[in-house]
Amino acid sequence: MGDEEPSQAQLFSRGAQFVPQGIGGYDENWYPVCLSSEIGTGEVKGYDFLDGRVVVFRGASGTAQVLSPFCRHLGVDLSVGAVVGDELRCAYHHWRYDTAGVCVATGVGDPPPARARLFRFPTHESLGLIWAYNGEEPAYDVPHFGVDADRLSWSTIRSVEVPMDPFMLYSNALDFQHLISVHGARFNSIPESLPVDGRTIAYEQDMFMPGIGEARQSVRLWGTNGIVLSSTVMGRDTFMMSVGLAVAGPLTRTFNVTATWKDSGAPGDAQMVVHHLKMVEQFGLQLNREDDPVMRTVSPRIDNLTRSDRGIAAYFAFARDYPRNTAAADMIRNDYRIAATPKGQPPAVLTDVIFAEDETGHR
Repeated sequence: MGDEEPSQAQLFSRGAQFVPQGIGGYDENWYPVCLSSEIGTGEVKGYDFLDGRVVVFRGASGTAQVLSPFCRHLGVDLSVGAVVGDELRCAYHHWRYDTAGVCVATGVGDPPPARARLFRFPTHESLGLIWAYNGEEPAYDVPHFGVDADRLSWSTIRSVEVPMDPFMLYSNALDFQHLISVHGARFNSIPESLPVDGRTIAYEQDMFMPGIGEARQSVRLWGTNGIVLSSTVMGRDTFMMSVGLAVAGPLTRTFNVTATWKDSGAPGDAQMVVHHLKMVEQFGLQLNREDDPVMRTVSPRIDNLTRSDRGIAAYFAFARDYPRNTAAADMIRNDYRIAATPKGQPPAVLTDVIFAEDETGHR
């Protein structure tokens, strides 16, 4: 019976599907919202976030905060408002919100209603990024390099945007076949086990990578939207991070961080640090470019895996079981536009019009 030929139905039935982000919420990750440099003291800006928007503002104290964007009075987008001290003021009726998202005053002096509060996303600022956690209480630390950031020089940039959920993009880190075939990697060792530690997966590998050379690389995946690498490149300890923001569409907006130790003070070392960061940064962008055609066209399934796929099989199991959160869902969507969108009509701009929960947004 084991030698029977598979039927046509079995041959041409693909493997297990993935549930797109937005159905049942979005993964409980730390998401990079924007570059720190984009938000000056006294500024507020709006950004696409998951299947809606958020506002990021930096008050007089200098601390950045990420909040749901719509005033609890009549729903005006607070990104067109103003920062007053450490409060965010709506442009329409001058209701004011503190850094916790609580309305503390109305323009005419009426007491703020008890329910007049925004969703406050747990917010963190590090490595040139402003992060927001999709949930009320973070279940893990913000992605980091595991060393004192004050001892590092780093460069943080916006990188590629790909029309795919983050999990597929970051599955590359455990897809050893892909690293060989697309990026020309050669492995002296591939990890036999891939231990999951809460919301992270970590391992080490010995490899050769064109443009980098021989390296023993420490790898840690954070949630389903980030990877941190540490190794020695051209004789310097080097740290690399790529993290992605999930946006409806689907779309992943990525940010890359490259770091090394601050210059030693020796003659010419400061220039060498700058040169090294730029070289490694360009290497990371080249990897992004090589993956881009795949990520723009993939229809992910778990179908015919081989022995060499044990890494990606472990990651896909991790991603499929990963918790999602809907706590802020009603607070960040422009539901008026949702209601006004004809069924089946794709948005002209990915995040200007959002599909209802019973639609995938895929076309």
